[in-house]
Amino acid sequence: NTMRYIDTRFISPETSRLIRAAADRHGVNPFIYTFDDKGMLTVYHNGERSIHDDKFINERMNLPLKRFHIDEPAGMNQSIPNTVLFFAMGPCQRINALADDLRRSIDCSVSNYVDIFGKDVGIIEIFAPEVSKANAVKRLARDINADRIVVFGDNLNDLPMMRIADLSVAVDNALPEVKNAASTVIGPNTSHSVARFIAEDFERMQ
Repeated sequence: NTMRYIDTRFISPETSRLIRAAADRHGVNPFIYTFDDKGMLTVYHNGERSIHDDKFINERMNLPLKRFHIDEPAGMNQSIPNTVLFFAMGPCQRINALADDLRRSIDCSVSNYVDIFGKDVGIIEIFAPEVSKANAVKRLARDINADRIVVFGDNLNDLPMMRIADLSVAVDNALPEVKNAASTVIGPNTSHSVARFIAEDFERMQ
């Protein structure tokens, strides 16, 4: 296990500046995911934070390959090098307006959807062009010579990935659109439903 990220795709510095400017116009303070020279995923956030932002940080701050930097001067740089993702949460109206703005002005992969744990909270993800869960899964399957793809989803950004899978699994607390698109529905992701399904599916395939 090399514990590293592979096949990273960066957002250009000039596009990063456009994204930051658009986020400012719409009153959105994004998390900015970048890579440092040691291959560590470094996440910056500057400005006002909501309770959802703080919860997001607290749940991830001790992960081995990710470091959060909150309200640091470096995070104010309008075009931080090696940026791979802009991620933000906020009122749906602001998030949706930002997504519409960006789709008109940049060629990045932009997705926006409602948080399944808070229906009044919108989420936006901005990756480099052509980056998606579906493309990542197909690339990984090809690299490891996988002969079967099984994916798990709960929100709208999982739908493209589910369409290319041999077996798509939705958790019980997924959005209705995701459950309708899935091959099967299991228990919620607030329990050990996914782990149990993987163990049982592995046993069936032996």
